[in-house]
Amino acid sequence: MSIIKSHDIKLKIFKLPIKDIRSSQLYISSEKLRLVQSWFDPENNSNFDPIPVKFYNGNYLMTDGHTRVTAALLAGWETVPCTWDDDPLDMLAYALCDKWCIDEGINNATDLIKRIVPYENYEVLWHKRCREMIVPPSYAAIVACFGGIDGRRNVIILTDNEMIDTACLIQKESILFVKKIDIINLDETDDYTKIYSIEPEDLLILHIGIESWINDHKKIACAFEKPDGIMSKYICIRPTITAQALLDGLNTPYEVTESIVQKYSNLPNKKQVHVTAKSGTDIALTVINPWIIPFNTHEPGANAYLPPAEISYNVVPDTATGTIIVDVTIGELRVNADLINPFGLIDEPCNIHIENGTIINISGGEQAERLKEELWKLPDSCRKLVELGIGLSQMTPTGIIGIDESIAGSCHFGFGNGSGNDAPIHLDVVVKDFEVSHHDTYYTSPDISV
Repeated sequence: MSIIKSHDIKLKIFKLPIKDIRSSQLYISSEKLRLVQSWFDPENNSNFDPIPVKFYNGNYLMTDGHTRVTAALLAGWETVPCTWDDDPLDMLAYALCDKWCIDEGINNATDLIKRIVPYENYEVLWHKRCREMIVPPSYAAIVACFGGIDGRRNVIILTDNEMIDTACLIQKESILFVKKIDIINLDETDDYTKIYSIEPEDLLILHIGIESWINDHKKIACAFEKPDGIMSKYICIRPTITAQALLDGLNTPYEVTESIVQKYSNLPNKKQVHVTAKSGTDIALTVINPWIIPFNTHEPGANAYLPPAEISYNVVPDTATGTIIVDVTIGELRVNADLINPFGLIDEPCNIHIENGTIINISGGEQAERLKEELWKLPDSCRKLVELGIGLSQMTPTGIIGIDESIAGSCHFGFGNGSGNDAPIHLDVVVKDFEVSHHDTYYTSPDISV
């Protein structure tokens, strides 16, 4: 184990002994090595770019530059210039690479010089293995992927009795990736003042249940912005999330979330779009003001909401006409903070008929009848369509709206408060297998089972 030097944390370039830099690669390509040796001058390091490293599991871990370090070692160098790699890498993948290296006795470049192979072998032995890599799901994704931190940084988790078990799993699985990770249970202490002293590159995680959110700890409960006075990075975990849904959502392949963001973040603004679904949903509406709820804290002091939630569009008032056929979930109905009806997973399709932006009828089974009964007791503003949202995480429907509205391959429609409409409720309903179109352009939902 290496001991990190305090001055190394701040320096942009520093020297490290080659033997103290762990490898994250199992082989070296002989062709790539020859190319490096063609320009490498052992007597002059001015054109030798620093080797990027992360601090992981108490060691300096090389994230790139293995061929150059091997060339330097073969030329007789004992140290190389290094720099902190502050790029947002998938450190769960690098942790698996580190494990591969440990398992095969590859600790640093002194071991790599025994693993120099022809390029065609390198492609099979290393690149193919990386392409086929399956990273085990882990709660450590919060710090190792979304948090953008490494073993130089501290983490504090604020939690409560409802979420303490999951908080402990996050702590346990994250230890190798951070300098220190502490838990403060808000149900056991009123003193959490140390969250105000951690630095902008450190991370504060809020993981409390919905009752704490609404009642006991609402003073500290912030979803999409940081609590007052917090300098560090801040991640809020959805308060209604189950442990399994959190694990699934955190470990959604990056390319899945990114493809949805690329596809749906640029629907025509202030233009009418048409949403259809296999269930029979068929509605036209005008959308405005897309918002991707932030899901990473790669910059100092940034804030995020996890697991990746949604792309949300406001619906322009009075523009929606058509039918929504709910085939996944009807969200809980709360008037202000008071729970009126939990609803949940659909047992029979619920048909919501909309004209000029307002629900004019609801039909279907027993759930539909209950929904209509409750909504018609409330002000007309509660029946206004205000939101179109598109989920970003691979999870299984649970009947908990905070989970189900975030599922990749689904969209949801929000009624009540929002988009300039003042109402005492915000009710979401979820539809799967949807498609959005504008004229002849189609934005098809990902091929993901919901």
